[in-house]
Amino acid sequence: MVDPQLKNNSDLVDSLMEYEKSWEKGWMYFCDVEKKKHLLHFSGTIEGIAEKYDKFKELVECSDADIFLIIPCLLMLKSLDKDDKNLCKYFLPNLDQIETKTFRSYF
Repeated sequence: MVDPQLKNNSDLVDSLMEYEKSWEKGWMYFCDVEKKKHLLHFSGTIEGIAEKYDKFKELVECSDADIFLIIPCLLMLKSLDKDDKNLCKYFLPNLDQIETKTFRSYF
């Protein structure tokens, strides 16, 4: 039963707070047309690789820790091949500036 006083429903309050946090994160990506375009390309790339390589698919499905190292490397390789639709450049604008820490980290 839900108490009319919201403060007396701690589980409901906690759930609403989690929903709000999730919405704020989602809004940042889904309501910004450019970010949404990049997110869709990114997810399509991941799905395509998973269809081609069973081991990669298994790592993604299990949320294996290695996948969080593998995916950025794959995106960087796609960027070098000019096949990332500027995804890396969009999220790492200093990527091609030799004097930056970002450049030294990836190249």
